[in-house]
Amino acid sequence: MLSSAVRAFSNFHFNFVEDSVRAKIDVLFHALRQDVSGAYKIAGTVSFAGIPLTPADRRVNLYSAFSGKLVAQQWSGPDGTYSFDWVRQGPWMVVAQDYTNAYNAAVADNQYGELM
Repeated sequence: MLSSAVRAFSNFHFNFVEDSVRAKIDVLFHALRQDVSGAYKIAGTVSFAGIPLTPADRRVNLYSAFSGKLVAQQWSGPDGTYSFDWVRQGPWMVVAQDYTNAYNAAVADNQYGELM
């Protein structure tokens, strides 16, 4: 997969190190997205347990439930919401990590996307 993504970007020439690094990131992102692109989304809210639930901004990782491969990563918003758009139906594993290390990670396994 990566070789086809690299070929797609092989016609560009870069003058700056920054552009070169950005291009490599674009190539890797493109190769990653080829693996997961679809018409579905995985969305949810990260919150602390309690009454009422308190939203949390945390890093959320999306893994393929079949291979265990990390396919996307983002931070939930201040209201705790996240959305991985344009992915395949699934199954997926979603992991929300607490960067403060005060809480264990929250894992939602065998998640299936909603049609966009």
